[in-house]
Amino acid sequence: MSAAIGAFLVGIAVSGPMAGQTHRLVAPLRDLFAATFFFFFGLQIDPATLPRALPFAVGLGVVTTLTKTLTGYWAVRRAGVDRRGRVRAGMAFVAGRAARTAGTRKAIDSLLVLPFSNASGDPESEYLSEGIAESLINVLSQLPNLRVIPRTTALRFKGREGDPQSAARELNVRAVLTGKVLHRGDSLVVQTDLVDVLNDAQLWGGKYNRQMADIFAVQDDIANEISEKLRLQLGVKKKKQLTKHYTQNTEAHKLYLRGCYYWNKLEPEALRKSIKCFEEAIKVDPGYALPYTGLSNAQRFLGFFSVLPPRQAFGAAKAAARKALEIDHTLAEAHSSMGAASEYCDWDLSGAEREHKRTIEPNPKYAMAHRRYAFHLLYRERYDEAIAEGKRSCDLEPFSVSSTYLAWVLHHARRYDEAIEECQRAIELEPNFWTSHAILGLAYEQKGQFSEAIAELPKALSLSGGLAIVLGMLGHLYGMSGRRDDAQAILTKLHELSK
Repeated sequence: MSAAIGAFLVGIAVSGPMAGQTHRLVAPLRDLFAATFFFFFGLQIDPATLPRALPFAVGLGVVTTLTKTLTGYWAVRRAGVDRRGRVRAGMAFVAGRAARTAGTRKAIDSLLVLPFSNASGDPESEYLSEGIAESLINVLSQLPNLRVIPRTTALRFKGREGDPQSAARELNVRAVLTGKVLHRGDSLVVQTDLVDVLNDAQLWGGKYNRQMADIFAVQDDIANEISEKLRLQLGVKKKKQLTKHYTQNTEAHKLYLRGCYYWNKLEPEALRKSIKCFEEAIKVDPGYALPYTGLSNAQRFLGFFSVLPPRQAFGAAKAAARKALEIDHTLAEAHSSMGAASEYCDWDLSGAEREHKRTIEPNPKYAMAHRRYAFHLLYRERYDEAIAEGKRSCDLEPFSVSSTYLAWVLHHARRYDEAIEECQRAIELEPNFWTSHAILGLAYEQKGQFSEAIAELPKALSLSGGLAIVLGMLGHLYGMSGRRDDAQAILTKLHELSK
C-alpha cells in the first residue's frame, strides 16, 4: 500500500492533538532509520546504471502522482466533500513530500495571533476566547527570533479573522494564527488555523474537543504545534518555557483570565470587577502568583484615578506585588508591578528602577515594561531616556494606543507639538480612549490654545465616566483660560467627591 494512503488512514484514526504528539515522538526515530536506510542503499547502486533507469523513474513518478491524486479525490468524495475539496485532498497527497522537504526553508520569524472569536455567542465567555489568545501571545513572545505582535495591537483587528492577509500586510508579518472558542458548561472546543501569508498556504489546523479541565493541555499543544510549523529551532530550556504553568488549578486560571479581561478595559467599574476576580483566584489557589500582579496593577490604577484613597490603593498595590515575588521571584510581571507600585506607594525610586531593569533585561520584547520604565525615568526628569523607552514601547506595539503614553512623556518634556501629534495618532486608532483626549487637551493648554483644549477635556471627562483626575484637569484649564466661575464650580464638586 502507498505510504501516502497508509498515512491517510492513520490520520483518520489519529488526529488533532494526538497527531501532533505522535509526530513529535516518532520523528527522531523516523529520521534516524531513514538516514541509515538511504546511506546503505546508496552504497549498493552502480552510478553507470542510472541513465538507463531514468525513463522508468519518470514514468513511475507520473503514475504515482495520478494514483495518489485519484485516491485522495475518491476517498474524500465518499465523505461528502464538495468538488473543490476533493481536488485539494488529491493534490495534498502529491504535495505531502514537498511539504516535508519544505522544512529546510527559512524559519518564519513573525507572527500575528488574532483575537480568538467567541463561537458560543455568550458575552460571559468572551474573557475565555480573548484569554487563550493572550496566553499564547505571552508564551510565544518569549521565544528567540520570533516577533509576535502584542495583544494591544492584535485587538485592533478583532472581527477581521476572515481576512488575515490584510492584517498581516499591514503589520508586516509572515504568519497569522486565527481561532474559535466554544465554551458550554464543562465542554471546551478550540479550533485554530495557522496560515503562511507570504505563500498563501495553511501551515496547520487543529480542533480540540476537551473538558475545561484540559485547558492547559490545549494551550500547550497549540504552542508546540506553532513552534514546530514555524520551524523554530528551540533548545530544551525554551521548549520547557512553552509549557510552563503558574498554577494547575483550572478554576483559578479561569478567574485570572476573567480578571485580565476586565482589567484591560481600564475603567473604574471594570477595575473593581477585576479585583474581585483576582481575589477569588487567590482564594482558590493561594500559591498562584499572577493574580497578585493583576491585583497590584488594578489597585494602583484605582489610586491613580482617585477612585480609592491613593495611600490605601498604592499600599495595597505594593503588598500584592511583594506577595507575587515571594511566590515566584522569576516572574517578570511581578517585578514590573513592584517597580510601578514602589514609585507610587513610598517614592522608592532607586528600588523601582532596579525592578524595572530586572523586568526588561530578560524580556526585552515586553512592551508594558518599557512603558512603565519610561514613566519612571520621567518622574526622575531623565527626559531623553524616558522618550527613548516610550518610543521602544511604541515600536513593540505598533497600531496601538502606546502613542498616548509616549505623548504623556513628551508633554512633561515640554515637547508639546510632538505630544499633540502622538495623541492624534492614537485617537485615529481608538477614538474612545479617554486618556488620549485628556493628554491632547493638556498639551493644547500648555500652548495657550484654550479653545482646542476645551474641545478635548470635556470629551475625556465623558469617556472616562467622570473620573476625578480628569475633572481636576478641566478645572485647571478653566482657571488658566479665565473662566473663573466654571473653575470654582469644579473645585466645589471635587471637595464634595473627597468627602
